[in-house]
Amino acid sequence: MRSPFRRDLVLLQNLTWKQPNGEVVVNPLTFVPCGLDSVDVPAYRYLLRWLFKYRSLRNLVPHLEWLHDPVTLLLTARGCTENCSVCGGSRSAYRLIGERDRPALRSPEKLVEDVRVISTFSRAPIFVVHDPRMGGLPRATRFFSLLERMGTQNEMVFELYYPAGAGFFELVSRSVRTWSIEITLESPDEALRRRNGQFPWSNAVVEETIQEALAHGCRTLDVFFMTGLPGQRYEDALAIADYREHLLDRFGADGRLHPFVAPLGPFLDPGSRAFEQPQFGYRTFCRTLEDHRLAFLLNGDELKWPVQHRFRIGTTLLRNLAAGLALEIHHTAARLAGRYDVAPAHATRRVERA
Repeated sequence: MRSPFRRDLVLLQNLTWKQPNGEVVVNPLTFVPCGLDSVDVPAYRYLLRWLFKYRSLRNLVPHLEWLHDPVTLLLTARGCTENCSVCGGSRSAYRLIGERDRPALRSPEKLVEDVRVISTFSRAPIFVVHDPRMGGLPRATRFFSLLERMGTQNEMVFELYYPAGAGFFELVSRSVRTWSIEITLESPDEALRRRNGQFPWSNAVVEETIQEALAHGCRTLDVFFMTGLPGQRYEDALAIADYREHLLDRFGADGRLHPFVAPLGPFLDPGSRAFEQPQFGYRTFCRTLEDHRLAFLLNGDELKWPVQHRFRIGTTLLRNLAAGLALEIHHTAARLAGRYDVAPAHATRRVERA
């Protein structure tokens, strides 16, 4: 930022700006609010005003395919209580980068008002960022009570950070007509999950949660797995395919359960424990913002899987192998997809040809 008002810029909290001579100035990060009710994030009302003023969606859509899949989001908090090793939005990452010791929560009243605004311009699903119980069960109960009173027609998509039983899913099913669940499991290896801080409960508990969600009317339940995790061996990654088949055998008869797998990449999240702490076994090639920017600008084959991983998995899986494993697991999954009706036939054929 270049400005004749440099003296004023020095007084602005949290601002990073540039002097006319090119010198970068980083003001102290001193404004760390404990709540999010004072600001609309995302600012949907602003977007609506912009749309009516300029009568164009072109500069509003978050990505090119958004009009084909116009999912909106509800940001329940800034920060997180969990400390997953590869997540740049984890508890330790926010402490390191944002000097935040605890999440700043948005109140149930503000969240439901956000839903109300979204419903005025969209009937698409609303993705709720963070487990709604992260701020405590009383807050979650209040949120669901207000949702029930509002009676939204939009599908609500909830993340789960913790196991859930009949009581929680009864609360969800009373509050909204259509709802789905997402669980980031990363690995079927319980010890690996505990080490990496990701859903550190047994597979039996995971499956009880899935069973209860489907029994209470969950429309779709997505479970996400990953290759290239800290401490993950070749055989550990291949075990994902077997566990996916087990889950589909048990829960996939009606096509509502959707297990996914992807390689970790193209970058490690800056601020995550895996990025910051060498003991997790990674050697990063991109450390600065400029490193990452240049990596995205590389031409030709450098921009393709699996070479676009900008880190090396030093202790277990090589970066190319992690991507190859994900594709190998996809081939196995493609053979299951037709049997359980969890992917279109044309998509299944495309994976099998890859």
